[in-house]
Amino acid sequence: MKDGLLSNIKAIRTPGRGVNRLAVLIVAFIFIVIAFSNSFAGLFTGQMSVINTPQAVFEQGMGYLLSGNNEMAYESFSKAIEMDDTLVDAYTQRARLMHNQGQHDEALADYNRAVELESEDADLYLDRAKTFIVLKRIPDGIADLGHAVRFNSELVEAYLIRGRLYKGIGMLDKAVYDLSKVLDHQPKNTEVLKDRADIHFIQENWQLAIADYKALLDQDPQNEAIHYSMGFAYYNIEEYQKAVDSYNEAVKLGFNEANLFFNRGNAYLELGEYQQAVSDFDKVIDLTVDFVEAYNNRGNAYLSLANHDKAIEDFTQAIAIEPDYVLGYYNRVLAYMDMEDYPKAIEDCTFIIEHQPCMIDAYQQRGIAWFGVEEYQKAIEDWQRYLQNVPDDAQANYGIGLAYFNLEQYKQAIDFFDKATDLDDKHGAACYQRGSAYILLEKYDDAVKDFTRAIDLETNMDISYYNRGVAYYYLGKKELAKSDFEKVIDITDNDKLIEDAKKTIGDIS
Repeated sequence: MKDGLLSNIKAIRTPGRGVNRLAVLIVAFIFIVIAFSNSFAGLFTGQMSVINTPQAVFEQGMGYLLSGNNEMAYESFSKAIEMDDTLVDAYTQRARLMHNQGQHDEALADYNRAVELESEDADLYLDRAKTFIVLKRIPDGIADLGHAVRFNSELVEAYLIRGRLYKGIGMLDKAVYDLSKVLDHQPKNTEVLKDRADIHFIQENWQLAIADYKALLDQDPQNEAIHYSMGFAYYNIEEYQKAVDSYNEAVKLGFNEANLFFNRGNAYLELGEYQQAVSDFDKVIDLTVDFVEAYNNRGNAYLSLANHDKAIEDFTQAIAIEPDYVLGYYNRVLAYMDMEDYPKAIEDCTFIIEHQPCMIDAYQQRGIAWFGVEEYQKAIEDWQRYLQNVPDDAQANYGIGLAYFNLEQYKQAIDFFDKATDLDDKHGAACYQRGSAYILLEKYDDAVKDFTRAIDLETNMDISYYNRGVAYYYLGKKELAKSDFEKVIDITDNDKLIEDAKKTIGDIS
């Protein structure tokens, strides 16, 4: 080799001239390259060995991933795994790549392997949870999110995803806990606040819902839907004026739906502002012709205004829209009862009892109506049926006693008057009627006690004094009797009663 080079050097000499210096330098460079070729080859081989380590191949894959070359990134991650099947980062990045490309089963396999190798990586559990969720393996996803927040309690995204999963499967208390964790870190996160408010609304935790609605309105005071929802919440905690105020704000902001006017009308009903209620139900009916409850509730407003004809018209219209609308029948019964139209009340009560026998108030109302048409035995039967479900109703017991009294069955009447006063010791009417029954049974001492109690309770004062005077008279206590008859003359404006009292005083004298 050396001889060849020398001969080449010699060859480029020319007779009679000096050595060409450029040619010498070129040849020298070639010599150096050849002489150190083994060193250069070793250096090159050494560089290739660095690129071929699993970590280097993985990093090369990350470079491809950052440049958007997913195919080469996948190949690099796969090659790194072939070289070292414990390289967690390679499994993780390949899993994320597969997840993003919609290859979720493949992604899950890589996530599973990564978790085997690194079991306390919160982000890894979060990522695998997302894949579980896409595969509709919700319990597994929730479990992984639990691991994620266990290893990193500040991982807000995990709480958010798990909270919404819990909401979706109806585990609302757990959802509230997770969403509250998110809000601890992001108190002005509107979407999360709304999610939590919706859950409080569903759970009828109205005060908590209102607190969230207020926080939402601090950020967006022009949100008419939030004003509407807050009005509904206020209504359900019986803050009716605040409900109306919230509904009013929603209307100002352009909320113009039938449900709002219906709910505001109901709030006005509760406030006793019946004309405003009528006005709102009018709007509902204009917007939604067949809104049964709007007709019914407007009928209730008219009934409270003592406009019985209008009330009956609305209840009848509600029934026309929905022929089996029992509440419409019942409210029409109340209107008929106010008008003392007992036959029509009996007809409607009978319809209710036939179609919805569990609506026991219909028995009570029909009992009153039967009493009104002097069908006392039928009244007793209906009231007794009512008392099977509501045995502690003093008024129903009193009604039965009164029916027996009118049937001249005084002992039975006294039994029910006793029940009425046992249930309500201030039931003056029961004391008065029982006293009257005792007089007719000639039990004057008992009668005196009952009329005295009726007087103490300011019940039928003039007649109670008169009847007690009668009882005293028959007991031979004529001065006490005379005193009671004189009291009658002082307090009553009933001419017939005055005449009878004066006559009795004359008889006593």
